Amino acid sequence: LTDACRKDSHKPPAATLGGDILPTADTCRFLLQQAKRILSPVRIPRKERPGWLLRQRDTIHRQPRGIVGIIGTWNYPIYLNGIQILHALTAGNGVIWKPSEVAPLTAKVIHRLLLESGYPLDLIQSMEPTREGGAELVEADIDHLVFTGSASVGRKIATRLGERLISSTLELSGNDLVLILEDADVELASRAAWFGATINNGQTCLAARRVWVHRSRHDELVKNLKSLIDQSKGLRLALDSQCDQAQELIDDALNQGAEKIQCERCEEGTFPPTVLLKVNPSMRVFREATFSPLLTVMPFDTIDEVLSADCECTSALGSSILTSDVRRGREVALKLETGTVGRH
Repeated sequence: LTDACRKDSHKPPAATLGGDILPTADTCRFLLQQAKRILSPVRIPRKERPGWLLRQRDTIHRQPRGIVGIIGTWNYPIYLNGIQILHALTAGNGVIWKPSEVAPLTAKVIHRLLLESGYPLDLIQSMEPTREGGAELVEADIDHLVFTGSASVGRKIATRLGERLISSTLELSGNDLVLILEDADVELASRAAWFGATINNGQTCLAARRVWVHRSRHDELVKNLKSLIDQSKGLRLALDSQCDQAQELIDDALNQGAEKIQCERCEEGTFPPTVLLKVNPSMRVFREATFSPLLTVMPFDTIDEVLSADCECTSALGSSILTSDVRRGREVALKLETGTVGRH
């Protein structure tokens, strides 16, 4: 598996082991331990019924959807594809999987291992890893579709599936917020934001992108980030289009008055990890998703200022809040328009 990932996308074995193989193995263990309980019928307690259903007895039964189509992704080709396939199979579904064209060798290994593990040959079908295959699967005779990818493609898929009244699970683009309050550990915040921006070479939907830091801690944070950049090197991205799009966002920001701190140790074919300063919500880099090691830093004075500006970004898959005050962190988290929030 690590060899296939390295050949597909230049991912180092250690990154594949930590970011793909171990989480997938943990998912297998979780399903072995918990699937029977999760999928078992659930009786509804009487106290949870409205009065007009007082004498009624209700049970929820978990039933398979039928045929689940999965349009796979390449940035975590074992983990993201593997857990979606395993969840569908464990729940009693059949799977038609369209692997990413960027990770064809990894897909072959995954499919072979699934078949060797004892799944019936006709229960999981693997399509050819082509771009055209995704559109074909959307039109196929399926009962549910799972897609991981960009918001623009996801919007088209959702529109077509809606016309066909077929349900879907879509994990789309992120442009995640990191909120650093005045009582935060700035050294930890710096390392956390840098790790979040560069993990998997920045090719993660939940990567850190937009850092809002209280103005009183701004200079300290920037100093720490400069030190981290000085220790970094250029990172190899899977697609040339990712480099081009990231450079467009950087150029757009610089043309509007932003400043950049950029890694200078870059081999040919790599992208320099970059931090942009003096960014504002009107810039494309604030509003658009990117799959690159690109981080923006903005100072703030009040939380209301952050909440108001945060609405300008619609790709908020996740967020992080760094504060020593747990209660305040929870209060702010409930006001963010985001899928998940972590406190550090």
